[in-house]
Amino acid sequence: MNVGMESKITHPCTGEKFGLVFSIERGVFGTGDGPGIRTLIFFKGCPLHCPWCQNPEGQKPHPEIIYKADKCITGCVKCVEVCPLKVIRITNKGVEIRRTSCTNCGLCAKVCPSQALELVGKSMTVEELLLSVIKDRDFYNSSGGGITITGGEPLMQPRFLLNFLKMCKEEGINTAIETSGYASWKTFSDVLNYVDLLIYDVKLMDAKKHLSLIGGSLDLILENLLKSNEKGVEIWVHTPLIPGYTDEEENIIKIARFVSDLENVTRYGLIPYNPPDVKYKMLGRTYELSGLRPISLDRLRKLLSIAKYHLPERISVEIG
Repeated sequence: MNVGMESKITHPCTGEKFGLVFSIERGVFGTGDGPGIRTLIFFKGCPLHCPWCQNPEGQKPHPEIIYKADKCITGCVKCVEVCPLKVIRITNKGVEIRRTSCTNCGLCAKVCPSQALELVGKSMTVEELLLSVIKDRDFYNSSGGGITITGGEPLMQPRFLLNFLKMCKEEGINTAIETSGYASWKTFSDVLNYVDLLIYDVKLMDAKKHLSLIGGSLDLILENLLKSNEKGVEIWVHTPLIPGYTDEEENIIKIARFVSDLENVTRYGLIPYNPPDVKYKMLGRTYELSGLRPISLDRLRKLLSIAKYHLPERISVEIG
């Protein structure tokens, strides 16, 4: 089934049969990723560009080489020898990759004896992905858990996502997706038919700041949230608390007021900022917000109190 997406919004990574996954985490429990014991599946590729992105390895819609310097074996030159384009060299700081010329073929990762080099992003069929999560079905059933698809942005791979969700529902597995909401409604609507829980990120309520910082239309994101609520799916709304960007009291108030009228929203989560500098370094990138520290516990408590004040009691307000 071809779901179709607006080219300016999504740029699918693969197709109906194959998808690009960069991580699968099992046995996750007690977080904002959904109820019960869950398996988190991270899809690769995102149409937005949040400067504080916590998963930079999920941004680009293709596999990438990451380098973990602490695992590198001094004196080993296997990666240099195997590189077909000769874009790898050894310096006094370890392995250096000329990223602009690297094709991410993954040969260096295959020969690395210590896994200091790793190719992030694996092409999987729908059946392969299902087999990787169905083994934990007993844990899902006993805990009220299931699978949560996140990223990156899951809706970047709409046909693969839709087919995988259909198979999960056929197997009786509870399904959740975490999304920015930046996609065509046709894509969104089809996917929601097979979703038990929608975890929806709302970061900024200032349209100009949203466009300049994050990219993408805030109007489209809010419109999709309203339409999702009308479809009747349970919704959790989350806001990442980025100091100086999203943690302004007025921003939290505006989000809370918008959410308060949505009858199918049951949870509002405030997500503390966790500096992702190390991940950017492993990808050979510079983190734009390097040095930015998480908000204080007192500040977090205050924002939590503000959100609770502006939301009805039926919506739980939580950290994480």
